[in-house]
Amino acid sequence: MAKELITTENATFKAKILVMDDDEMVRGIAREMLAHLGHEMFLAADGDEAIRLFENTYKTEEEIDLVIMDLT
Repeated sequence: MAKELITTENATFKAKILVMDDDEMVRGIAREMLAHLGHEMFLAADGDEAIRLFENTYKTEEEIDLVIMDLT
């Protein structure tokens, strides 16, 4: 059974994604790639900023669907 490739033409789910990474270049690349696919991006440079963004979106009912974090 072949799986269907999800592309920008047939993607229907537009997620709100929070990306946390201390590297500005990594955040920029993630923003470009995911925005190209139609997703809304929230970017954070550290854990404190990520928590603040998450709490703010939760309070406004703009809940984040996915969180991508660089943790070491």
